[in-house]
Amino acid sequence: MDVNEKIKIFLNEIDQIKQITVENKPIRISAFDLFQKGIDDDFVHAYLKKLDYEFGIVTIRNLGESNIAIYNDNPDQGYNVFDLKEGFGEYYLKKTQISEISNKNLKLQDNPKSYNLKITYSETNREIILNNLFLIAKPDFDSENEQVFFYLYRNPNTLIKRGEVMENLNTTLTKDFGKIIENLNFKKDLRKAFFDVSRDSIKFYNPVSKERLDELGIKNIAIKVK
Repeated sequence: MDVNEKIKIFLNEIDQIKQITVENKPIRISAFDLFQKGIDDDFVHAYLKKLDYEFGIVTIRNLGESNIAIYNDNPDQGYNVFDLKEGFGEYYLKKTQISEISNKNLKLQDNPKSYNLKITYSETNREIILNNLFLIAKPDFDSENEQVFFYLYRNPNTLIKRGEVMENLNTTLTKDFGKIIENLNFKKDLRKAFFDVSRDSIKFYNPVSKERLDELGIKNIAIKVK
């Protein structure tokens, strides 16, 4: 296994653990589990130090050892423990999408029972991510774009009125819905897939089913990667 493959596996492992880790708590990854996947301790330790000391996107708390015989002395010694810092999400996307994206076109699945498109969003890092791979946008903190999108994200597949948004956000919108989602880089087929928009209402579809894509005649989507 070459270094790039190890990096990708390790970063994907971090991303999976991140999804089930309580906010503001450190990431804990079993050194033994990594070893079973071909990621040895020396590689993990060296790479984490690089992410900490050179890139400044993690803070190491503990470097784990995969030798389970030592666990009786210190159970924590079997885990790599570290905090994720601002910038990790962007780094993760850049490193993992290198081998995934060639022409920046998202090829849709053929399985009609699965969804093809799904948006995830974290209020902490404000990254709008498509299919855990593409960074679509990162709106400014507490901006009109960020507030409206977060409200839509919490209320998917529901027709939302302009007045409802202003009442719940306790603010006055200065832009129409179409302009807001355009500012967030939902354009052309990407906008068509995720949104129905009129002057005074909007519906955010998430996730987007294969059936919906077929009805819209969407076969692939050109992605403008941030």
